[in-house]
Amino acid sequence: MKRFTIFLLILPLFMSAQSLEIVSFDSVVYGHALNDLDIYGNASIRNNASQDIEVMVTRSVDTSNTLTQSNAICWGMCFAPEVDTSPIPITINAGMTNSNDFNGHVYPPMDGTPRTGSITYTFFDKNNPSDQVSMTVTYITTQDFSVNEKKNEKIRLKVYPNPAKDVVYIDMHQINSNDVRLVVNDVIGNTIMEKQISGYSNRESVDIHNLRSGYYFFNLYVDGSLLGTKRVHVVQ
Repeated sequence: MKRFTIFLLILPLFMSAQSLEIVSFDSVVYGHALNDLDIYGNASIRNNASQDIEVMVTRSVDTSNTLTQSNAICWGMCFAPEVDTSPIPITINAGMTNSNDFNGHVYPPMDGTPRTGSITYTFFDKNNPSDQVSMTVTYITTQDFSVNEKKNEKIRLKVYPNPAKDVVYIDMHQINSNDVRLVVNDVIGNTIMEKQISGYSNRESVDIHNLRSGYYFFNLYVDGSLLGTKRVHVVQ
């Protein structure tokens, strides 16, 4: 469950000769220290160049920090926690902004202890790595339930129960599209399941009894764009 406060930053630092610009990002991400299995933030990346750019993302994280030592990058798809750099670039067309494909996930220990940790994410041109731009996201877990009760209108995806055994339910709100697709990946990025679902339904059930025990990423795509990702622990 993601809980965060959004700071929209437009910094002069990014308006240099570099082609890539971070238009906005979730600079502070909140979660509950006992209840949240997965907290994550988003970012919007713009290509200011006159040509298309194949963009990749890498991370820098203090692995000794208990809060952030378990984390993952999602760039189009979600990769295993041990992957520091997205192996697959995403093309951002000239003059366009990508606001759908990046999630920075942190998996708190859920021991009730409040913690703070930061991860720096750097987006770069695959063919010109010096053309890059960075952002630092601070993740905070707290025991304050008032933080956990804050609602973000962009969050329209809930996957439960978690852990799950035979079936999971997907709650969706205000999607209203005929093109809604669920893609389930394992921790190394392999696609395990794909399912077309109704965007006009508030709830969808997904049979997972054939999945082996482990962690999976449930990715919801609407009209071809990634709406959100949830990590689910399957226990058979």
